[in-house]
Amino acid sequence: MSFNTIDAAWHLLADVQDAILITLAALKDEFKDSYYGHKLRGKKNATMHDGEDEFQRCLALNDIFEHVDARQLDFRQWHIDVALTIGLLGHIVTWCKSSHCELLNHLIPDTGPICVTRLMNNKQMFHLDRTLQIKELAGFRVTMTNVRGADGTSYVQAYSNELLERKTEEKIIMDLDIMNNIFFECTGKGDITGCDGCAHLEVWVLLDKVLNWLPTLPEEIVQCSVVAINRKLWWFFVYYCLAAIHLVLINLVKADARACCLDSTLALGAVCIYMLNACFTRPAEGFGWESLIETSCQQVLEDPDNNMDDEDTPTMPILYDSGTYFICNIVLNSSLHQKFLQLPVQRTFDPESMAHIYQKESMANIKSSFSWSTAPPSMCCPNPGRTNNCKRKTCDDVCYQPAVCLAGRDVDLYILNGGDEGDLDGAVDDEQRELMINKRVSKIYEQFFFDIIKEAPNQKSRQDGSYLSIPVHMRSDLA
Repeated sequence: MSFNTIDAAWHLLADVQDAILITLAALKDEFKDSYYGHKLRGKKNATMHDGEDEFQRCLALNDIFEHVDARQLDFRQWHIDVALTIGLLGHIVTWCKSSHCELLNHLIPDTGPICVTRLMNNKQMFHLDRTLQIKELAGFRVTMTNVRGADGTSYVQAYSNELLERKTEEKIIMDLDIMNNIFFECTGKGDITGCDGCAHLEVWVLLDKVLNWLPTLPEEIVQCSVVAINRKLWWFFVYYCLAAIHLVLINLVKADARACCLDSTLALGAVCIYMLNACFTRPAEGFGWESLIETSCQQVLEDPDNNMDDEDTPTMPILYDSGTYFICNIVLNSSLHQKFLQLPVQRTFDPESMAHIYQKESMANIKSSFSWSTAPPSMCCPNPGRTNNCKRKTCDDVCYQPAVCLAGRDVDLYILNGGDEGDLDGAVDDEQRELMINKRVSKIYEQFFFDIIKEAPNQKSRQDGSYLSIPVHMRSDLA
């Protein structure tokens, strides 16, 4: 059993501990031997020093335990956070995904390459933290409490601190102009100092090993583990990502309840929030999110030799294989007398995952929050003006007018100049040829008008009629 942490000044710890332990013992007999852990806070970035200078390392450690009697501590029971910072002026420095294995092998050499590889494949212990959803740019978190050969190292985290403060995130979503000003300031516009970023490596080690742990990283490890990106290029990339997300979110805000209740619209809103958060912090993970991002991205064939048109052909999501994450497509839907964006309706989203993402019990509860009934709509009769343009068999109950025998200057010129002469079988005289051509052209004319009436396209909604302007009661007379 554990409780929330309590922040207390160092000179009040004795009073706090007595109050806590006495209260717990009075609650229940099982709490008589309770204990609690200490966490010394408020020292982050307060002891920055040259890690290769042994004297500076000692001074930094003394500063941390300024208010602690180190003689009363068991150094094998205390862990301390040792951090290393890598930066370059005018750049954003971040970690490379391809170097994680080599970096861990350097930090815990006694573990061995095989154990490190197994550790990285364990999703319960190793977590990949992508930066801006780019394939090669990623930090990581790994827990090594029970890893053999870790030699007192319990936790390692590699991350970058280029992210904006959370208080600016709300402003960015509210207004595109504010977003523009903020990111231009990050690039170092005019006399304003730009926002650089550093790569950080944190290791939790036992207190008795801290003075000799991670004083620096070898140059060859640094060269392969981090990448420095120009500050302006970095923040412009973030700006354009957020500008695209902003356009989608504004469209969804303007959509009415009917459009918002569609599964494909709900999925688009969720994946946009996922991508938005990934611009400020590491992407969300866990149940629901993995299913959403896999379904929302482009799918490719598992076997390239298979036929893509076959619905049963197995596919797999691209995810980050193209360099960065992007969704499959955005469709502009106008079927509900409005234009709104959604993901393709062919995508099937897991209802349980969607409910978990929206923190609701079911999809029905999500849709009910939009004040829109989820009852199935009644079957409405289609508009009588719609044409049967999908039927391949013609109707026999339509009475057509007698065949029209065309005449006129155009027809005469066509005949005199030998039109369709190559299609006539055998040698015929001029009178027969004229009769046959008249019949053919008349038949084409009749069929053309019939095709216009019977094959005219319909509007998308069943309640709307055909694009054909001829009233239904006049179509048989005109055919």
